[in-house]
Amino acid sequence: MLDLRTGEILTWSGAYSDSEEIDAVTDRIDAEPDRYVEIEAPDSSERWQWMADFAATVGNSGLRELLEVALDGKGAFRRFRNVLAGRPEEACWFAQRAARVHEAIDVPSSVAMGRDA
Repeated sequence: MLDLRTGEILTWSGAYSDSEEIDAVTDRIDAEPDRYVEIEAPDSSERWQWMADFAATVGNSGLRELLEVALDGKGAFRRFRNVLAGRPEEACWFAQRAARVHEAIDVPSSVAMGRDA
């Protein structure tokens, strides 16, 4: 779900979220249903390419190599997250991923930047 006021993307999955987290998200949506719109998630091949693009920009050659190895084969998403976990580059990845998600779902820039459209 996309928050039309802030540009925040609310996600949850039964496999990865507990019921309290899901309840909190659904309560927010139920309280202001006109504020949110359902969106389609980019497919996994597109998201994988985002990770590969990011890995290619990492200046630390050792980390870049670890990320490139992590992207090979099944489990790439989990390994990529694990390699970045706790490193300063993790925040850069989250920012880049958020920007790519907003591009992929064609969020107006005023919404993506957290301003009312």
